[in-house]
Amino acid sequence: MKTDRINKLINERNEIFRADYLKENGQEKYDVMMSLFGGNIVDTSEKASDDFIALMEKKLNVTFCKDYCDYLLTFGYIDKPPADRYVGISSDDEAEFKKNNTLPQIVEDTQEFIENVYKKPLKNTTLLYNEQDEWYVLMDHDKAVTVPYDPFAKKIYWDNAKPLENFLLAELEIIEDKWHDEI
Repeated sequence: MKTDRINKLINERNEIFRADYLKENGQEKYDVMMSLFGGNIVDTSEKASDDFIALMEKKLNVTFCKDYCDYLLTFGYIDKPPADRYVGISSDDEAEFKKNNTLPQIVEDTQEFIENVYKKPLKNTTLLYNEQDEWYVLMDHDKAVTVPYDPFAKKIYWDNAKPLENFLLAELEIIEDKWHDEI
């Protein structure tokens, strides 16, 4: 996965948002809002370690594809507005696991999806994204693609499968539109 394109788009979106928000609301409101978001509207975490990634693969009984490992080692996860988080593993998750033996969101969300939504085993797949229980995006590690799942039709849409990089780039390109819709 070529993460430089994703990083560039994240930085561009943060700058576009900053300029638009400052123009409409001024520096003081921008500073308050940024303190709520931790400094960036599109944010990434501190990356996970190779050892912690291997441990989570074992907990989930999967082998992450190379692109997903690159994503975890580069971004950890990506948060974007209004409330979208692309599931991953961060150094914070690792610290929490070491301190309290608390499993990261990827484990809990994937298990919850398989047990309560999909309701049958999924081979070498993790949950990448949940659009408020309307659409799910799965990461199929065998095929190294993201694929949408519709819980109402109870169907995986393999015709819409795409590499992780393409999925993330497409999602990041619509940030500005979604953000303006929310304001």
